[in-house]
This record gives sequence, C-alpha cells and structure tokens, in this order.
Amino acid sequence: MLLHIGNDVMIPLSDIVLILDVNTCVKNKANQAFIEKAMAEAGQRGETDPGCKSLVVLKSGGRTVLHCSPISSTTLKKRAENYLSDYTLA
Repeated sequence: MLLHIGNDVMIPLSDIVLILDVNTCVKNKANQAFIEKAMAEAGQRGETDPGCKSLVVLKSGGRTVLHCSPISSTTLKKRAENYLSDYTLA
C-alpha cells in the first residue's frame, strides 16, 4: 500500500517508521538531534523546506530516509489509517 505524502511522492506504508509534526519536533532538543543524525546518516543536508509541515521517517533497504511533506502529520495519519482500514479483514 502506498501513501501519497505530497510533491508527487508516494511511499510504501510498510517503510514508515514515524511521522513528525515539524513545528512540534523542532522545539525539542532531542528531536532536533535525532533529525540531524538521521539526515547525516542518510547523506541529506540542510534545513527542512520552508513549506515542510511534516517529516516522514522511513526505513528502506536498511537506511533511514527523511522526507519533508507539505501535508500535515494529522492528515497523513488519517490517510494511512484509511488505507489500512480499507484493506484489513473485519
């Protein structure tokens, strides 16, 4: 199952580790350190995009990958839940 996270990016739900709200996570030093470490490990540099509302953390091929999304973390969560509920057996 794929989740559309904006900017023409679709990712497998099974690869998602967590979805962070950017405004909330940047206020916490532990979260900032995690993001910086994950970006360094993934070979990503720089600040988050100004239009970034959520950070989607993936584990793909043994690597940690961060994606910025212009869609709120709440909306991404709802989308993921809707996809999962549509395809689970009652």
